[in-house]
Amino acid sequence: MGEADRFCRECGRGVGDETASEADERELYSFGPLGVRIFHSRPSVFAWSILNMTRIVLTDKRIYGFPKGALIPTKLLFKSSARFQVPYESIVATEHVGLGFQEGVWIQYREGGKLKEVSDIDKRIRRLCLVEPTERGYPRSVLSRFTHLVGAETLRLIIEEKVIMLLRRAGVGEADAVLDASFIKAWSTRHPESNKVGFSDPDARVGRNGRGFDLGYKLHTSVEPRRIQPLASVLAPANEKEKRHAPSLVEKTKIILGKAKVKLRCLIGDSQYSSERVRGLVERAVIPYMSNQMRGGDVLRVDRLFRVHGPAREVEEYRRRPAVEALFAYVKNQYGLTVVRVRGLLNISVYSLLSLLCIVLSREAVENLGRPDKALSPTFFNV
Repeated sequence: MGEADRFCRECGRGVGDETASEADERELYSFGPLGVRIFHSRPSVFAWSILNMTRIVLTDKRIYGFPKGALIPTKLLFKSSARFQVPYESIVATEHVGLGFQEGVWIQYREGGKLKEVSDIDKRIRRLCLVEPTERGYPRSVLSRFTHLVGAETLRLIIEEKVIMLLRRAGVGEADAVLDASFIKAWSTRHPESNKVGFSDPDARVGRNGRGFDLGYKLHTSVEPRRIQPLASVLAPANEKEKRHAPSLVEKTKIILGKAKVKLRCLIGDSQYSSERVRGLVERAVIPYMSNQMRGGDVLRVDRLFRVHGPAREVEEYRRRPAVEALFAYVKNQYGLTVVRVRGLLNISVYSLLSLLCIVLSREAVENLGRPDKALSPTFFNV
């Protein structure tokens, strides 16, 4: 190869000039072009297709469809010549399809904010979707019914099992628990006859949202502050106060920590949990008193400017409370809990539990990779 042939005429990049992401991409499997028939829609007799002209390459990051005769080196430097590229994380749905005596896989994926489709009438690509030779592919309708078949209670058990495993793996001997509730706006308007309930979502109620009031629900959660890891959660209409669900939330937290053989050292919460009933649930509670409670006493208090006053030890421990606010920020900004497009207490419970499960699974994944510092970075897994 001559000196002039070592560079691309369009971009000027040399054959050996690899970027870090390109060098990390590895070819796993390839086949074709003989016997490969490509559709850019669902296969049918009258749909346009390309036969014996596409070579399929599976890497650890994408599916490539290269035209016949294209140069496909081992390090995939000429990816721009591919007819299509489908990153695994952009796949929305897959389905086993057939045309006559041929079988294959239909893939729907997102690209540039739009949904696109590609079908390969070839049995070998079924390996990509883990579809057995005698098994039909899962259509989108089946995948959408997953949450209804699993249910909220099963999701809670899955989260509980993962949390116990992570606490045992980390060797945690004792832990604190921070309690708080976050508002979830309902996908409904207020009822014209009663503005305290929802119209299309009758389970939703009007409750405090920041400094105002809105229609929705509240997600009551307990969090381990050092690792910002959810422990237990309860979903309720927004008009029900934190004190009402604190006993059940603390009881669930104790059960999870007990199964993980972790001692609950301290319970931390804001003034909404200030009551003798809540403080009596644990041996030690760091909860500020309201202005009309314990007047004149040297106890923990928070003023209107959010300045903390009281015993130095309790002030220091109360500074761990923002960990639960960080958790709510992650589930809302990174895991889709800001805009909820489902209605009903049960459906909202499933939706919120899936968001919490994402955080737990992210921590498990980064610990398996040896990068626990990336537990709260969902973009770490972006390809």
